[in-house]
Amino acid sequence: MSSYRAVMAVMAGIENLLKRDFPAALSGAPVNGKVQVVGSTELKTTTSFGNTLGLYLYRIVVDATGRNRWLPPSGASSLQPHQRELPLNLHFLLVSWGANAAAELELHAWGMQQLASITELGLGDLGDLDRDWSERDRVQILPEELPTEDLFKIWDGLPIKYTLSSAYVAKTLRLGLPEEPAGPPVVTRAFPFEAGH
Repeated sequence: MSSYRAVMAVMAGIENLLKRDFPAALSGAPVNGKVQVVGSTELKTTTSFGNTLGLYLYRIVVDATGRNRWLPPSGASSLQPHQRELPLNLHFLLVSWGANAAAELELHAWGMQQLASITELGLGDLGDLDRDWSERDRVQILPEELPTEDLFKIWDGLPIKYTLSSAYVAKTLRLGLPEEPAGPPVVTRAFPFEAGH
């Protein structure tokens, strides 16, 4: 089960996959594009991203369907305690900044095409980024239906003007919770039972 580092690991994992397959037509002249995870600090301090395909995590939500779930032990022994988890869904925007319309649209279309081919991320993609990631951990990357009004609300709260963006969700990221301290041993006491009393 993954650790708190898995949130950044998922975003960095998506970034790495996009960088790995980034075509020469977009990375070389005249586009000279790049792929980058962007955070609130970059959005506040950067005035121009150039030709960039950005990944911006704007919301983290506890998955209501998996909340308070206890997972069975991963090993063969049934004596291990069940594990508590915190299931999270990561909502992010694929954002395109371009010096001209062609660069912006080509970057965005290519990014959407690539995200459609990344059905899930697993140990091979994220194990180096979060050492607690296990073989059972999987995260699906899905497009998200986000009403235009909600999209503009996100951009209204950012210190940068709107640019072409599409919504996605990475679900479900399972963070392990700290083990609860063990209580005292269970003690039983048998009382004799006599019929008629």
